[in-house]
Amino acid sequence: MMSLMCPPPPPPLLPPVVTRRRDTHPSPRLTWGARAPEHLLGGGGDAVGPGNSGLGSELGEPQKIGAVEGNSVGFVMLTESIQKFGVVFERIESRKRQHMAEVEQMRRDFQRDLDAKWREILEKAQAEIACLGDEDVDESDVEEDGDGGNDNKRLEDGAGEEQNNGAMDASP
Repeated sequence: MMSLMCPPPPPPLLPPVVTRRRDTHPSPRLTWGARAPEHLLGGGGDAVGPGNSGLGSELGEPQKIGAVEGNSVGFVMLTESIQKFGVVFERIESRKRQHMAEVEQMRRDFQRDLDAKWREILEKAQAEIACLGDEDVDESDVEEDGDGGNDNKRLEDGAGEEQNNGAMDASP
């Protein structure tokens, strides 16, 4: 299976030209260049490029076509694998988007519940503060008046005049 999907390894990379002291003519070496796809697709390094003419170039074309045709099963398998990967990837992305939508909805629900709880606690605290304020006023009246905190009771001063204890009263 792996032999069908994996092309033969490319030739080792060497410097493009190696010169020796004794040689006056440089010897060309294989490089990554215009012929690199031929090496990767199994055409080999002996394939003749378009710049060369003669008998060798005519023989090189069938070799390249034959190498690609011989590897067609591998290309078909690779294409199918890529398509299957695309389907799986789309499914994963769809589930991820769905999960993110659910998480966002949960976040909004949590924020709404948190705001409601905060308002409830705030209202309760304000009510308790108001009660404490009323109790403080009532206790101070009891201490000053000594009458148990009844604000509607009229007080008489020592001269026999009635007083209203600061409250407005329309009664005679």
